[in-house]
Amino acid sequence: MLFRCLKLIAGILFNSIIRVKVINKENVPENGAVLLVSNHESFLDVFFIGFKLKRKVLWMAKEELFHVKLFAALFTYLGAFPIKRGTGDTTAFRTTIDLLKRGEIVGIFPQGTRTRGKGRELKAKLGAAKFAIDSKAEILPVAISGKIKLFGKVTINFGKPFHIDSDDNHHYTREELTVMSNEIMNRIYDMIGE
Repeated sequence: MLFRCLKLIAGILFNSIIRVKVINKENVPENGAVLLVSNHESFLDVFFIGFKLKRKVLWMAKEELFHVKLFAALFTYLGAFPIKRGTGDTTAFRTTIDLLKRGEIVGIFPQGTRTRGKGRELKAKLGAAKFAIDSKAEILPVAISGKIKLFGKVTINFGKPFHIDSDDNHHYTREELTVMSNEIMNRIYDMIGE
């Protein structure tokens, strides 16, 4: 019930204070494992992406957001789970794979931080490709563009889901996974036209 109320409040805000246009929402799979990957423009991105979806997106979020108990409780309720950035967090990795194998939607920002205008210049981490290969999940690319400010206009574009063409008998190196993750991000930036 609280989750629906929060989505309703977000809808009101995003139709008045920041106008959010959601396109190609039909590309979101109705069921099954989905790795949602997106560029990261602002702290509101998770709300922009999720407020019109029927399915709940479970977000990987930086551990620092969970340091205050009240926020930790709220983020956990909303489906977020922490990751220690820059450490090869095996707990977060296992959580992500487990959620995907249960058929959930897990959302990540492969570049690991807000881009602050750098776009594709900010390279992706290897996680996106690793998660997709290990879980066999579909990848759902999501492109965020526009003016993220008071009375600005933001567009959320859901791309067509796809699978990484991988070889189960091949052990992918960090370099190979990083290249594949950056290829995923290039698809997203192509959707924006950057």
